[in-house]
Amino acid sequence: MAQKKKTKNNKVKREKVRVRSSQPSFIKLKLTQLFTLPDETKKWIWGIIVFILAIIFALSFFELAGVAGVALMNSFTFLIGRVVFGIPLIFILGGLVFFNAKHSRFLGPTMLSIIILIFGLAGLWGSFNPEAKQGGWIGFVLSFPFLELFGSLVSRIVFVGVIAIGC
Repeated sequence: MAQKKKTKNNKVKREKVRVRSSQPSFIKLKLTQLFTLPDETKKWIWGIIVFILAIIFALSFFELAGVAGVALMNSFTFLIGRVVFGIPLIFILGGLVFFNAKHSRFLGPTMLSIIILIFGLAGLWGSFNPEAKQGGWIGFVLSFPFLELFGSLVSRIVFVGVIAIGC
């Protein structure tokens, strides 16, 4: 609690009053302090999760990941087309980035780069043959404006630039 005390200029100054507690200080830990992990451990956990996702995607190619793997393969093939075959490689590279990250804030930028890389590849595949939707619906939607406005060469150059940004 704080007590009010008046000063010379009629300004109110607050003084802190110390309240003694009967509980020891180690009991007053916040819940977030109890479950906080070191940054190195977080990096390893996220790296392992990304590697597991890469294995699940790779096994789903051969229908060895069960019903969920088949559904995963069908939905991602619908969304990003042939780029789905590059996802395990992208996730393995992302997992290596997690293991070698030197900064404490690594999750957001790494996931963003993975997403940008996948979208860039989908757009590139979509610009090769838009009627066949080789880049899936996402590749078709991303590449269609560039194909209509600039043509196939410029759209491919743009998507190679997006892939470079994702890398």
